[in-house]
Amino acid sequence: MPVSVLLLFTGGFQLYDRIHFGWLLSICLVVSILTRYYRQASLSTRLKIRKSLACIILAMEIVKDLYHVSQGTFSFYYLPLHLCSLAIFIVFWHAFLPTKTNKEMLYALVFPGALAALIFPEWTTTAIFSYMHNHSFIIHGLLIAYPILLLATGELVPDWRQLHKVAIALSITAFPIYFFNKYYDLNFMFLNTPSPGSPLVLLEQWFGNPGYLIGFAGLIIVVWFVMYAPVSVMKKVLYRKTHVS
Repeated sequence: MPVSVLLLFTGGFQLYDRIHFGWLLSICLVVSILTRYYRQASLSTRLKIRKSLACIILAMEIVKDLYHVSQGTFSFYYLPLHLCSLAIFIVFWHAFLPTKTNKEMLYALVFPGALAALIFPEWTTTAIFSYMHNHSFIIHGLLIAYPILLLATGELVPDWRQLHKVAIALSITAFPIYFFNKYYDLNFMFLNTPSPGSPLVLLEQWFGNPGYLIGFAGLIIVVWFVMYAPVSVMKKVLYRKTHVS
């Protein structure tokens, strides 16, 4: 077998190389097609789609764990304590029991968290076309798709007044995970070491470790501002147009 072909199955990839961009473009295409279909579907069909997506995402996570158990490679590292792993349960929660809080979590946590994971993937050293390589891209793509479907149909309208609930839930979750990481030398939610290639690396250079966590919190606030400010402006514009007319 040629060396170049062998490397496709044994070597990893680099940020923003052809493999990475290929996955990102493929995810964009699939999400676009799914969104178009979802917008044209009836309310009952939309509900089935949401529940199906939630079940598929959860099943993928379970299969991943079973895969590692069968390979003898399962460890604390694969516990569902990363933000995107927690997002799996948020999606499932919303699909079967929607509330204002979990709906806001979809926009404020699930969407930016999964998007960041795709833009700055930590699985670059995983062999291309391996099970974990494919699993990582697909499951994060599905996590992004779920809130986009709701945003595209107006079933999810971001409300910054719900953000404090999201912030409290995130803080309560991150606090014990930080110490769990310390005790078992892990890095869930990147609370102990920045994800390679992400902006967190720069924050660590500026503020040190664990000082970069302050910058991490500030970065989350900035991201939320960028995500919510345009929505608030649009709401005000639409409100004025409605009342003027």
